[in-house]
Amino acid sequence: MVEKVIRQSAIRFFTSRFILGIILIWGFIGVAHSCKAEDPQSFGIIVDAETEETLRLFLDPMLEIAGIPPYKVRLVIVNTPVVNASAVPGGIIAVNTGLLLKVKNLGELLAVLAHEVGHFKGGHHTRIQQAAQKSTATMIMGMLMGGIAMAAGQADAGMALVMGGQHVAMQTYLAHRRSEESAADQAAVDILDRMQISTKGMSSFFETLTFQTIRIISQAEAYSLTHPLNAERVRFVQHHLSTSNFKDSDPPADWVEKWERVQQKLLAFLTPSNSIKPKLVTASEVARLYGNAVTCYRQFKLNEAINISRILIEKEPNNPFFNEFLAQILFETKKIQESLPLYRKAVSLRPESSILATQAAHAFIEAGKAETLDAAVALLKKVVQKDSDMVMAWHFLGVAYGKKGDMGRAAACLAEKAIRIGDTSMAKVQAMKASKLLQPGVEEYLKAQDILQTLNDKKHHNT
Repeated sequence: MVEKVIRQSAIRFFTSRFILGIILIWGFIGVAHSCKAEDPQSFGIIVDAETEETLRLFLDPMLEIAGIPPYKVRLVIVNTPVVNASAVPGGIIAVNTGLLLKVKNLGELLAVLAHEVGHFKGGHHTRIQQAAQKSTATMIMGMLMGGIAMAAGQADAGMALVMGGQHVAMQTYLAHRRSEESAADQAAVDILDRMQISTKGMSSFFETLTFQTIRIISQAEAYSLTHPLNAERVRFVQHHLSTSNFKDSDPPADWVEKWERVQQKLLAFLTPSNSIKPKLVTASEVARLYGNAVTCYRQFKLNEAINISRILIEKEPNNPFFNEFLAQILFETKKIQESLPLYRKAVSLRPESSILATQAAHAFIEAGKAETLDAAVALLKKVVQKDSDMVMAWHFLGVAYGKKGDMGRAAACLAEKAIRIGDTSMAKVQAMKASKLLQPGVEEYLKAQDILQTLNDKKHHNT
């Protein structure tokens, strides 16, 4: 299920990972101030196992063709109606939900993703990093912490922090040169040709941008602002399409099916619940059912949502995301025991998914039994070992240890969580508590000591 959860890197690691905080600024300048936590369009990062898996299915082959190891590129889905995608420093491709909802077909989305990979291949994203390095550390931290604060629902504090760094962030972000865009276009058509997929999606997307550029600029035109469009680029793509051997080659049918399901799901989740309307009339039966199930869930027609979800599972019993969706509905309607087998199955079908494991662990914790707490701890330990920046995993691991009565390990986990969201005071309190309760030498004790040392080093560095 779609979760607006933030996975942030530890403050102690002032590496390119903190660029995520800047993404949060770039994606939302001009719109973040009007968002509310309960609004489905509110500021934040979308963390959804199915959406990420599907986008990686498209993105990873492109990266391999470009000679970029896929594991070096992180995908971030930004929750904003602004139509945009960006290759940014730190090996990150940020894709806005506005783009995912607005593209008319998978071909358009593939064209945009290939274009962003083209920027990575050309090293264009490093110009942003070089420009950002010219700004002061205070301004950078203002952007980072403002992004974290707003993503956590603290909009007022976040905007106050953001304003100090906003101007530099915008100037940096809009520094794309037309020559770079043309180079990225060339790389994109080469990638799509090697994938034997038509570039007609790029052509139709450019037609949309051309129409937008003659209108009054609004949030929806962010892509054309950050990726300057000119007649030469349009002619290049149209000429390539007319001469391509693959001009009529559509994306693989299984890709189209997976994409339609994700787009229906996102439309249902992110459209205000009182105005949800079916928009993908050409989608497959399963995709439409999926969208209807989510719509019923959003409109509190829970029995209908459960019934449709069971139909989906009957059609595809080994679909982890259908199992997880029904499990989440049952969990949220206090049918926790009924949800557990579905969560277990979802995790068994996608054991590599940190997101599914964390959601399942939450249900195991709420079940409250000794064996389910042990299961939660086992799942979450694997998650934080694999993805140490997953804040919610640290949170739930701390809760699980606390319910087991292991307050030392609980404190150590909460210290890890605190430092990752920038709450250095809480990180210090919890790390000191863990150090007092745990035996010297155990893993969590050493991590708590590491946090205290990092905070101490940072304090001396700032004095």
